[in-house]
Amino acid sequence: LSPRYDAADSSNVGKKSILFDPSNSGKLIFVYNTNKIYARVISFSGSAGSESFSRSSAFTVSNYSYSSNSGTKMVPMGSTGRYVIPIENSNTAYLRIITASSSAITSRDSAGGSDAISLSTTVNYPPQIAIDPTDSTKGMMCAVNSSEDLVVRALTFSGSGTSATVSVGAETQLTPGILSGGGYRYSGGWQQIVACGAGKYVAFAKGGDSPHNNKIVGVAFDYDGSYTLGSATYAPQNITTDEPGPFWVASNNFYSANNTISLVGSYGSGSTRNPNHPVYATVCTRSDDRTISYTDVTAVGNTTNNK
Repeated sequence: LSPRYDAADSSNVGKKSILFDPSNSGKLIFVYNTNKIYARVISFSGSAGSESFSRSSAFTVSNYSYSSNSGTKMVPMGSTGRYVIPIENSNTAYLRIITASSSAITSRDSAGGSDAISLSTTVNYPPQIAIDPTDSTKGMMCAVNSSEDLVVRALTFSGSGTSATVSVGAETQLTPGILSGGGYRYSGGWQQIVACGAGKYVAFAKGGDSPHNNKIVGVAFDYDGSYTLGSATYAPQNITTDEPGPFWVASNNFYSANNTISLVGSYGSGSTRNPNHPVYATVCTRSDDRTISYTDVTAVGNTTNNK
């Protein structure tokens, strides 16, 4: 086993997000919460089981608090050394852009002052953000807003260092023809978004009302200055009819166009979660005509994955 390492320098850490630095081998970007949001570069070397670690000084990212509830995660802007951190504060979606060198977090955007840049969407939980794998100046925010609508906003990034900023597009519903765009879980519900290529995305959310009550809904869409939406699809539930719980998605490669997406989660929600609810996995394939196909769900464990 690898040795344990105190990445936060004895701080009492709350929610956190960690990813490998795509710009520098042997580096991790570590974002964590101790009443404010901080970040560090963690360096590691050595062979498996005998690694050595070092950490940069804590960098204050924002005076707001960070929450990784509902699977919220920091995302890299390609290999630029810049990272986008989704934040929720006082029921509003925000983001913060930080820059890292190979040894330290060097700056944060000044556009958000001491806090963060508003995305002007009312939420109960932080949004998700995806960066276009072919153009790091473009991205997409995804959230279930406080009206229970599954919505997105196009993001256009510019500048670097303290001058890094973002322009935010209009809020757009992904399923406007179903329940007037609503019917999704915003309280404890989960939403995810994956960029599959130039202007190509897939968003997922947990349904709360019929026809998609207690289902994971997937929608493929294109954006080239305007939206072209695919139809709502439902992830299979061939293991059990229990309510889906937390779920995560990942592309095979976040830095190049890829239409294959893995979805991993658990069944059971709230008080119904117990070790007998299986952890499952399925593979989603996005076609260029904005249709989505799914493999049958496969059980990969029997311990609920609710972290």
